[in-house]
Amino acid sequence: MRLVLLAVLASSTAALGEPVLEEYDTTRRLVPASQLTLGACDLDVQFRGAIIDAELHQRIHNAGPAKLGTSYEVALPAAAQVIGFALRDRATALAVTVPAGPPAEVMDSDRVLGADPALVTQLDPDDRGHVVYRTILQPFAADHDVTVALHWTDVAEIHDGALHYTLPGGLGAPACMVRVTTALGPGAKVQQVRAGGTPLATTPTFTLGRDDLAVDVELAIAPNEPIAWVQSAELGDGLTARAVTVIAPPPRAEAGARHVVFVLDTSRSMELVGRPVVRSLVQAILAALPKGAEVEAILYDRTATRVLGSWQSAADAATRTAIDKALELRPAINGSDLAGALGLAHALVTERGRGQAMVVAITDGVLGSARGQELTLALAASVDDVDVHAIVLDPAHMRSPGIAALRGPVGHYGGAYVEVGVDELDPALAGMSSWLRPAWLDLAIAGDAFTAMPDQLRAGSGFVATAIARKPTAVVIRGRAEGPIAITAHAGPSAPLAQLVLARASSLDFGDDAARRARVRARHAAVDADHDLAVLSTTGRVAQSRRQMIAGGGPYTRVVALTDAAYVPSVHIGAATGPTHSAIDRAIIKRMLNDQLQPRAYSCYQRALGLVPGLAGTVHLELDLGRGEVTHVGLVGTGNATFDTCLLDAAYGMTPPLPTPGVNDDDRSFVNYSITFAVRENKPLVLPGDADSTSPLDIEAIQGGVPRHLNVDTRTPLGGLTPP
Repeated sequence: MRLVLLAVLASSTAALGEPVLEEYDTTRRLVPASQLTLGACDLDVQFRGAIIDAELHQRIHNAGPAKLGTSYEVALPAAAQVIGFALRDRATALAVTVPAGPPAEVMDSDRVLGADPALVTQLDPDDRGHVVYRTILQPFAADHDVTVALHWTDVAEIHDGALHYTLPGGLGAPACMVRVTTALGPGAKVQQVRAGGTPLATTPTFTLGRDDLAVDVELAIAPNEPIAWVQSAELGDGLTARAVTVIAPPPRAEAGARHVVFVLDTSRSMELVGRPVVRSLVQAILAALPKGAEVEAILYDRTATRVLGSWQSAADAATRTAIDKALELRPAINGSDLAGALGLAHALVTERGRGQAMVVAITDGVLGSARGQELTLALAASVDDVDVHAIVLDPAHMRSPGIAALRGPVGHYGGAYVEVGVDELDPALAGMSSWLRPAWLDLAIAGDAFTAMPDQLRAGSGFVATAIARKPTAVVIRGRAEGPIAITAHAGPSAPLAQLVLARASSLDFGDDAARRARVRARHAAVDADHDLAVLSTTGRVAQSRRQMIAGGGPYTRVVALTDAAYVPSVHIGAATGPTHSAIDRAIIKRMLNDQLQPRAYSCYQRALGLVPGLAGTVHLELDLGRGEVTHVGLVGTGNATFDTCLLDAAYGMTPPLPTPGVNDDDRSFVNYSITFAVRENKPLVLPGDADSTSPLDIEAIQGGVPRHLNVDTRTPLGGLTPP
């Protein structure tokens, strides 16, 4: 028995509704603030292309009568990079990057070196998944204000023809005044700015309270071809940070009704997805189709069947009910013949006089040995007649094994490939309208094998790809729509890229040169698990030279007037490690063949001998098993159609074990198996093979050899023999 010890530690980080201001001094530990108060809060958000450049200004007031130190926390989006920190008292003091959790010493004399007034450090994420940053201020004078500035950068999402960024609520108490500005690259203009769905005035300003709020910058882009921007920032050491942004124009209005063929996988492996999930998704797509659209549905497993029998209105309740009922009642059996289903769709999508059609295939991607070319040829349509949209639903912790095959017809006919986890489907449905849009396919930067970027781009969507370049060159993005395209990226607006790109970089970007990576990282301040930002003392005889030393990467010891208050430690929740992924165990496959296939094969032979008494031969089976399903069976049989069909049904009738989540999520097993059928002394004899063999078991190796004398019960048709 394997025992797994799981240590679970309580977390002290709570969800933040607004910053919780706390105070301390020499006489009391950290307590909720009563003398200190949060004042005005201002947030400037700039969309520099799709790069977010944000700066938060928070005023803190000490009403007196004593000096007090303070601490407060704010939560920012998980991917945000805090790149600047400043304290404004009578003058502005900028922070420098220092190792996280620096040692502290209480100063002896402020004539030599005063206290370092402020520090910002990163904590664990809160319940919203936002990363929490703590600001610590050393005691400051009564009847006095200080302003803390926190500068961060992030990347906006691009979909539905707009730039989207969600601002975290609770940045100020009770609210923050937000001002939005934009600086776009060539080819795009701002149509409208919205906050929480509400259009804003010419100078967009609004109030951000305790709740997160989405800001949308709606773009005007010329039709027909995506636009591309490239933004760069020098890193030093001969390296350049580069961000490539590609945005596709929204889809053009469709002329006339669309004809949509649903091709729906109902095979056994789809039970891990859940039939209710598929039914809900189909109904959501039906509801999103344009007015006047007509539909037909094909359900497939080992065989494919039309549901409606003719084109029907997608808006008709009877149509939706019929498709839903067919999905509900269709049994889950082995086999995933997508090629056969696309072959059935061929006549529908090539009907004359009906205009372009759309095939929407919904599957888990378990397709057996199907190949992209096979699926493309099965549909056998003109590229002008059809778009193919493949929607793959992944059970928890799993990914589609059939990506390459599904991309074949999508790439050939045009359309889009969408893969989404079942546990992420509900929020993903908010952008479902983009799933069925035409896409630019096979995107890549010419001559660049290092920049990680999506290989398809649906209308109205976009992406930002980052990389570290040694010799920056012109960026040309190649791909294919109705024909080949080549887009030269234009220079985008300047933006704080260095920390964003470094956060996504790996050791390979630096040629595994750890020293080079450390030098580059030290030049570009950012708060993370290993680095803090500290505002250094500006008083005392050595303050200036000390700042130069620390900014250059020298050692840092924090100097304080009063030891920081003790904070409740933040801890992580431990996770157990499980066994490594594996396919179906060989012993399980052998037992499945012995207990399920062999008895059925014997029954097939019994029935066949009644029609063809001399039937004999060796049958070879190639089994493709995955996610608890016999996905495909290849059979080289005896040539007797009835007998071979019976054996094929017997193989498809087996029930492989379902995968264990986290252990063998995406198992796929290939089994070569052969069985010899023969008649000895007018009795059938079945010699089973072994898994992964191409010949029967070695009977000569069996102890005692083959029996030479058999006691035959002539009162039974088969002489009393039973299946092995």
